[in-house]
Amino acid sequence: WLSLNYISDQSNSWEGASETLEQASADFSLSQLALHLGDTSSSADLLTRSGYWKNLYNPAATKQLGYIQGRNKDGSWKADFDANSGHLFVEGSPAQYLWMVPFDGAGLKNLVGGDEAMATRLDEHFHKPDGSWVLFRDKAEYSDVSNQPSIASPWMYLFTGQAYKTQDTVRSTIELLWNNTTKGIPGQDDLGQMSSWYVFSALGIYPLIPGRADMVLSSPIFTKAKIGNLTINAPQASSENRYIKSLHVNKANSNKSWIDNSYITTPVTLDFQLSTTPNKQWGAKQLDRPLSFSSTVNSQQAGEK
Repeated sequence: WLSLNYISDQSNSWEGASETLEQASADFSLSQLALHLGDTSSSADLLTRSGYWKNLYNPAATKQLGYIQGRNKDGSWKADFDANSGHLFVEGSPAQYLWMVPFDGAGLKNLVGGDEAMATRLDEHFHKPDGSWVLFRDKAEYSDVSNQPSIASPWMYLFTGQAYKTQDTVRSTIELLWNNTTKGIPGQDDLGQMSSWYVFSALGIYPLIPGRADMVLSSPIFTKAKIGNLTINAPQASSENRYIKSLHVNKANSNKSWIDNSYITTPVTLDFQLSTTPNKQWGAKQLDRPLSFSSTVNSQQAGEK
């Protein structure tokens, strides 16, 4: 990790590309802990390490598109790449793991070609060509929000300014995967991780960025909820009203698709107005999108071959 600035398969790893992405998120979380402890030097070092995921982004992974791809120790790309293979990453495919950079959505967006390019790729990840949803255990080119590598994917639309697509995708996932049947909890709950995805998503808030208490936002399914200092009101909440028409935070109008961590120490009230039709302007401006943490990467061997 420290010498190559990525994890090669030629190591004690269970798929080096998967572990690189996981290690990047872990180091980002530690960078935030160090920052809160006042250790700015360690925080800066760890933030730099969190950017090592970029060393595995190959813009020419396929003839059409770039992907995260495994690398050998000598810096060469791992051979026989198939973006839709379920065997190159742990319990997932390159197409599914591409989105597993929740702390640097803007950095990923820039690598894949900007707002529209990223939104289009997400559209094609969640929908078949006929427009139907694909959210659960289909071909590996599509999402599987019942499994950890894909649970952040619906929220990545927020970094493109198309927050209404996050709202639609999250609601569709809840309705398809989380329901009052014998299959109402998809896959393994893994010590509550998957159930917690449902709880947060149902509340219309989600802790997307590891190591931080910021919450990204979607449309609540409850008309009212209260957790500690945080009060959530959504009087029009229903299956049909899945889009955010407007939001007031402590009575002040807000177009931000996220909130900071002030709710931990002070009362915060979110008043959602929901609708059957999307408000495509809500969360669209750059300043209204979630925070993203990019860093300059010391690539060393990575990127040289």
